[in-house]
Amino acid sequence: EIIPAYCKILNEIKQFDLIVSDVGPLVKAAAEDPSWRVKAAIAKEFDVYAPIFPADSVPLIFRSGIQLMQDDEPEVRQVIVPVMFAYCSFVGLEQFLQQTVPMLQLLYDDPVPEVRKAVAELTVDTSIATGTESMANQIADLLVKLLADEDGFVRLKILSKLPRIADEVPQLLTRLTITIKNLFSDSNWRVRRAICYGMPGIITSMGPEYFQNHFLTEYLNTLKDGVSEVRIAIGETFPQMVEAATSEWFFTHIFPSIKQLTKDEYLIRLSAIGGLRELLKASETISETHQGEVLVYILGFTKDSVPNIRCNAALALSSLCNDSLTDNNKLQLIRPVLQE
Repeated sequence: EIIPAYCKILNEIKQFDLIVSDVGPLVKAAAEDPSWRVKAAIAKEFDVYAPIFPADSVPLIFRSGIQLMQDDEPEVRQVIVPVMFAYCSFVGLEQFLQQTVPMLQLLYDDPVPEVRKAVAELTVDTSIATGTESMANQIADLLVKLLADEDGFVRLKILSKLPRIADEVPQLLTRLTITIKNLFSDSNWRVRRAICYGMPGIITSMGPEYFQNHFLTEYLNTLKDGVSEVRIAIGETFPQMVEAATSEWFFTHIFPSIKQLTKDEYLIRLSAIGGLRELLKASETISETHQGEVLVYILGFTKDSVPNIRCNAALALSSLCNDSLTDNNKLQLIRPVLQE
């Protein structure tokens, strides 16, 4: 465990020859040590060496990392995989892909979930780094398999990076669209929540029309999801959706479904209040007419038959009163209701 520290010291005092002659053999020996604990220890800070070793020596260290990715002990694999992306820009993209992609294809169904989570993250980072259609096509099948992993947290590693995929490798997002669409009905509520959070990024990069053609129906169905955390999540995306598209687009394609929630069952109505409150937070991007429409529905909830609905509506209105951006016309509508 002192090898990374020793390497950093040599780098600070500019003893570059010693880095190659002393540290290089130590790293290689540790990566080949019969003890898995030694290999896990050298793997833990393996990314330290990428920027420190001279350019002509980095590939040798990188190959030791590839060797550690194939280790029989899961403790070694789960430590080395997350740090390997650090070598991409130092060994060159072509060499990185040639040696890393086969390892990803080998490890995507590793029996250890922690390894598969690390593989999922490294796979996404690798695909984004290439930014090319050919690489996106090669790696898309692997991502599809990972998105079908039995462990929801493996899928979440990919879903958390949907906005980056859409922004930097849109052709890959296109390949994954059907798989992503199906995950709206995933049995894991965290996966469904992550899909909701990823939609503003997709609409920003792919455009409202693409979202409308491929994801709108599933997105709207999530408004009535059986888990409150998912319904809260979709409400939290409303301001971002307005910003990514336009106020007019949002109120044409999404708001009609939100209005229907005002007559739904108790828990759905409760979530609807939260979504409407989130919408009003985006007052700078929503037109005056649309702001008034949202306010009308929140005011309507103050007359709901369920006390808790009325209470939450009042809290939403109260937060508006405390918002410096709320204009006097709205305050004149809100204050009399709160005084009741």
